[in-house]
Amino acid sequence: MIEVIQRAQVIRTEVGRYVEPAIAICKCGCRIELPDPLFNECENCGRWWNASGQEKIDPNSELARELDAEERAFGECADW
Repeated sequence: MIEVIQRAQVIRTEVGRYVEPAIAICKCGCRIELPDPLFNECENCGRWWNASGQEKIDPNSELARELDAEERAFGECADW
């Protein structure tokens, strides 16, 4: 887990609203924005983070594909 130095904020204006992303300091020391709830990559070291500052596995890695295949197989179980 990394330190999130600024949480995401919803900004309301007269014409609508927008979200300012969370900001964190990666383990490599680089300041990163976390606009996506699930997958945000540090451009410096390539680590992946969610918007809460939890480290994620690379969504394009072999491990991610294996876990995705296991999830799909679990979803195809017989009737409960």
